[in-house]
Amino acid sequence: MNKSWRVVTLRAAIVLVLAASFYATKTFAAEEARFTAPGKNLRALVRRLLTEEFSRPDSTYELVPDPARHALTAWARIENSAPRYLFVLPGGGYCGAANCLILGFRKTASGWIRVYSQFGGDGIEVLDTSTNGHRDLRQWEGSAGEGMVVITSHWSGSAYGKPVIRRTR
Repeated sequence: MNKSWRVVTLRAAIVLVLAASFYATKTFAAEEARFTAPGKNLRALVRRLLTEEFSRPDSTYELVPDPARHALTAWARIENSAPRYLFVLPGGGYCGAANCLILGFRKTASGWIRVYSQFGGDGIEVLDTSTNGHRDLRQWEGSAGEGMVVITSHWSGSAYGKPVIRRTR
């Protein structure tokens, strides 16, 4: 092999490595899930999901006449090759003393299943780290004089398990 061919091959390898790292960065970069008001069709789905969730026998939530009335929704890519997951902020930013509840749902062949349920701040961040092929999630909870609480959730196999809670000052 002549010297010029080796230089071209080396350049091609470098470009390939840089392109792959750029693609990986773009695919797995941390991103904030943006909550917005759902359209008419999505609002109907959210109403059904929240009614089912809030009327379960073991539910600790209060079922209101229209649970989707103030709800905000966000879509987030949790698995690289799967459809986006639906996250719902039922209170729409009107959070009580227990902060905001955020629910996450995954569409399966048999319907929608809840995979995330956590009280915290009124937003969620999809991290660039992952556990068992699913990106980790983070919420913040602020408290006057107490600092900030960082809530990080990891995939446990079929849903997000008990979160890791860390207090910062």
